[in-house]
Amino acid sequence: MLPVRLFFTKKGMVRYISHLDLSRAMTRALVRTGLNIGYTEGYNPHVKLVFAQPLSIFQESDYEVADFRIDNDEIGFDEVAERLRATLPKGIGVIRAAAPVMKIGDCAFARYSVELGIRLADSEIAEKLSGSMVVNKRTKSGEKETDISDMIASASVSGEVIDAVVCAAPDRCLNPAYIAEYFGVAPGAAKITRKGLYNADMRLFE
Repeated sequence: MLPVRLFFTKKGMVRYISHLDLSRAMTRALVRTGLNIGYTEGYNPHVKLVFAQPLSIFQESDYEVADFRIDNDEIGFDEVAERLRATLPKGIGVIRAAAPVMKIGDCAFARYSVELGIRLADSEIAEKLSGSMVVNKRTKSGEKETDISDMIASASVSGEVIDAVVCAAPDRCLNPAYIAEYFGVAPGAAKITRKGLYNADMRLFE
């Protein structure tokens, strides 16, 4: 089967849907394309669909990545992209489809724009970003006070908007909503947009 890597955006009202809902929407769209999509085996087969990094609810993205397979080597990637453009719901935009370059597990960092929506000078924001940043981080075992500063690879500020590169590896991942939370912004109130995904060498994930 032919591996396909889909690059897409998530904008507007679809920021209110969860990652699970996004997966369902993508699965339905793939089925409606008429392509021979790869399925899992067993009693309850489902479309083989893998995302490079889940996107949290309330967040938008300029650069999302999902992998699937099709059983037709004669169909080009451009046609795959066009069929998905016709079947995906409003708010999910197809950038392109291509052959995977990196392994899905190579995703290590993500870059975000975090618009706090609070009245603070850029210098004040930058100062708060330069030290420890302790928040109540939610885990499967409950909440725990955690210093998230060591999971922020870089951060700059312009016009009260933080441009941050954070850890996005499967075993070490920071939701940028915690950055907004550290500044006292209510959940969902900050405008957070994922701008890109990168490997460990900070090469754009492709």
